[in-house]
Amino acid sequence: MALKDVLIAAEQLGITEVVLPFILVFTVVYAVLQKSRVLGIDEKGNPRSNYNAMVALVIGFFVLVMIRTVKVITLFTQYVTILLVAFVFLGIIFALLGVQEHHKGSLMFIALILLSFVLIEALAYAGVLDPEAVNRIMLPLLA
Repeated sequence: MALKDVLIAAEQLGITEVVLPFILVFTVVYAVLQKSRVLGIDEKGNPRSNYNAMVALVIGFFVLVMIRTVKVITLFTQYVTILLVAFVFLGIIFALLGVQEHHKGSLMFIALILLSFVLIEALAYAGVLDPEAVNRIMLPLLA
């Protein structure tokens, strides 16, 4: 029961609505800046980590200011987490059945299609897109 109480208290404090989206945006932006080396390199050839961290920090705070964006990120990560668990189980089942490596491309295509459906539904639920129009278009595709 103690873990459940801690998770409920964290939810009431806004951990899932503020801290987790900030950490996600900061991490993704920092990783992209480090890999692309957009802000330059130092004399040893390493990316400028301090500049990258500051830019990622500012972008993370800008995202927190935009409430609709945080809603979309929160909804999207909830659905993507469920999809990731489903894909892991699907991968385990395929491995047990002996599916070959050359079917990987088609599985990645299906995963991309499902992720795009989830993103569109999250945008509609957050109010960025018209939910009625999305349902009118998406439901026949899924049936």
